[in-house]
Amino acid sequence: MPIYNPSLHILLIEDNSYEAELIKDMIESVLEIPVILTHHSYLKHGIQSLQQNNYDIILLDIRLPDNQDLSSINQIKQQASTTPIVVLSNIQDKNIAVEAVRQGAQDYLYKGQFDSELLCRAIGYAIERQQIEEQLKQQKLQLQRQKEELQKQIEREQLMGRMIERIRKSLELRDILKTTVSEVRYFLNTDRVMIYCCRDGSPARIVAESLAPQQEKPVPLLARVSHLLETNLYHYSLTPEQNQEIDQILNSLINSVLTVPIWQNQPEGEASLWGQLLAQDYSGNREWQNWEIEFLTQLGNSLAIAIQQSELYQTVQNQAMLDGLTGIANRRQFDLVLRREWERLAAQENFQKIPVCMSLIMCDVDFFKNYNTFYGHLGGDDCLKQVANVIKLACERASDVAARYGGEEFAIILPDTDEQGALTVAHKIHSALKQRQIPHDNSAVSEYVTLSIGIATQIPSLDREPKFLIDLADQALQQAKAQGRNRIIQSES
Repeated sequence: MPIYNPSLHILLIEDNSYEAELIKDMIESVLEIPVILTHHSYLKHGIQSLQQNNYDIILLDIRLPDNQDLSSINQIKQQASTTPIVVLSNIQDKNIAVEAVRQGAQDYLYKGQFDSELLCRAIGYAIERQQIEEQLKQQKLQLQRQKEELQKQIEREQLMGRMIERIRKSLELRDILKTTVSEVRYFLNTDRVMIYCCRDGSPARIVAESLAPQQEKPVPLLARVSHLLETNLYHYSLTPEQNQEIDQILNSLINSVLTVPIWQNQPEGEASLWGQLLAQDYSGNREWQNWEIEFLTQLGNSLAIAIQQSELYQTVQNQAMLDGLTGIANRRQFDLVLRREWERLAAQENFQKIPVCMSLIMCDVDFFKNYNTFYGHLGGDDCLKQVANVIKLACERASDVAARYGGEEFAIILPDTDEQGALTVAHKIHSALKQRQIPHDNSAVSEYVTLSIGIATQIPSLDREPKFLIDLADQALQQAKAQGRNRIIQSES
């Protein structure tokens, strides 16, 4: 028998007083706990009782003076949706019984065909089933809420990812900063977003700003307020104590500010404050959500990388970026691009929680010293030019970078590329070089110029230097040479 509460509250809606008394006796003869049974002969009186009291179960006759069909179940459910119903009826019709259960009854018993034990079991099971149904319903609602929240989170992360990608598409610092403030203000639905620069101890100055339409621009405060940040993240309502004028402006215009620092890495490994990214809300004391704080923090980190990339780009523009012989990237540009892409993908993986692969291909012209000896240095130079051209043509995406790594060694940087993608590029290089049929009469593996290729693929991490990827690719290259050259080896690490 199911276990009940210390007492059982039953609502019996039955117009036959004799049967009502019989049902009460049957229940009390089996159950060892107090039974509080409330009896009504009319449906409307039963519903009124439900409005005033809570019951563990309802025993319902569907043939009542004021109701002669199954609609009584629906009327009761509207008043007490979680209270189980057991129908007691003289109508021995399976179709009606099935329909009663379909409309919400837990059971359907034929009068005169059940004893005390069966009735009490039906009551117990009805209560248990109703409880299980309610638990399942609550679990379903909870799962639905979790699903909706997860969907919102996915949408936010996708939007953030697209926004960060748009910010990083440009290497022009002015465009990066302008895009950032505009996107952040729209995304956070706030009144004002600005970036100010305070690098090298110079006075703070606004370098980019986005203001919501129809918002009056507040009196510039940065020239009168010292740096707002001394740690990585502040979240607070601004109330400066020393300047009454600023205090009035803040009270009337700026009620809440979310601000994060923009750090810049230095060659010696230390970080210095480049500036700050601020989001301001004028409409009220806005309570910033955790995801908003996390978003702006991550964006500040990404923005720092984007700024550094832009400045590196400007520096590289003023230096020789191409190899004088082959016309592809030189070692200097290779090092800069590799670090830039490594840090970009590492930050993206850290922010979006989605692993992003990066691949590096290292190539070495087989028996190139023999080639130089046989064809001379001018012939060797021409060979390197042709090989470089083959490698360059294999880099179809704008983000792929082919470089002369040194001597007869070449490298290809492949951001957002997994093992299979890198292997496809390597095979393309091998096939294209084979079609060129550059003669090499002093090679031990072929009558034409061939390449040994090593490939490494990793998920960039801020905890590792990009040299880790170089070492893996170089090890794979050495394996290719040791195994007979003119082959492709992928690193297993």
